[in-house]
Amino acid sequence: MVAIQRLGVILACIFPLAVQSAESALHQAVEKGDRERVERLLKDGADANARTESGETPLHYAAFARERWFVQRLVKAGADPRAANSAGETPLFWAALEGNAAAAQALIAAGADANARDAKGNLPLHAAAHNGEAEVVRVLLPRTRQPQARNREGLSARDYALAGGHDAIAKLLAPRR
Repeated sequence: MVAIQRLGVILACIFPLAVQSAESALHQAVEKGDRERVERLLKDGADANARTESGETPLHYAAFARERWFVQRLVKAGADPRAANSAGETPLFWAALEGNAAAAQALIAAGADANARDAKGNLPLHAAAHNGEAEVVRVLLPRTRQPQARNREGLSARDYALAGGHDAIAKLLAPRR
C-alpha cells in the first residue's frame, strides 16, 4: 500500500495536472484529513460519490484516515459504502489493506459488504490477512460467510497469513472443527 501511495506522489510530481484532475476537491480534502474543507465542500454540494478515473470514491480515501469521522460524514452525505473501483475493490477492502479497524467498523455499520470480492476474487479478509492486520481480521471474520474461501489463484486468507509469517492470524483463520 505504501508503494501505491509513493507511486501517487511520484506521478503527482511528474504529471501534476493529470493526477489532480482525476481527483475531486472532496477526494483531496479527505486524503489530507481536512475536516473543515470536507464539511464546506459537502455543504456546497460536492458529490460524495465522485469517482477518480479508476473508480475510487472519497470513501475509498477515507479508508486511510485513522478517524472514523470521515467515513461517517461521507456516508451521511450519501456516499455508497459498497462502491467498487475498476479493480473491484471497495472502501472496506482498502480499510483492510491499510489495517484501519475503525474505518472497517464504520463501513460495516454503514452497510459495507465483508463478502464482496475484488476482480482477483479476494475478500477484504484476504487483504487484512496478507498484510498482517489482526485487528481488522477480528472485525471481518464474524462477518465473512466463507472465511476459508479461495481467490482465483486458489489462495485463502489463511494461506496469505501463513506465507507472510502472520502465525497468530493464521491461527484465527484455522478451520473450526
